[in-house]
Amino acid sequence: MPEDTLVKSKEDDIQLMNVLEEIVKLKVDETIKSIDMCQCEHCRLDACAIALNVLPQKYVTTFKGSLFSKIDYLNADFQMEIQIEVFKALKAVKENPRHN
Repeated sequence: MPEDTLVKSKEDDIQLMNVLEEIVKLKVDETIKSIDMCQCEHCRLDACAIALNVLPQKYVTTFKGSLFSKIDYLNADFQMEIQIEVFKALKAVKENPRHN
């Protein structure tokens, strides 16, 4: 059997990512449901971009599927800061949506 058809090792699945991207997306999806505002993809992603541009990056190397094991290291104060920035971003998008 040719070597390139063999099962790849776990190292082939390693990736570099800003762990905050996934956390912010989750927080936006959770929080937007409690706010009377547009919930379209454009508004959701605008809010994510606004929050991520304020928050510091948190890059990690991780294997696909094991991201949430990396989230545990975030302390309670930083988790609160994330929630505050997500709320501010959603408020900004609600007040000035970039669509009709």
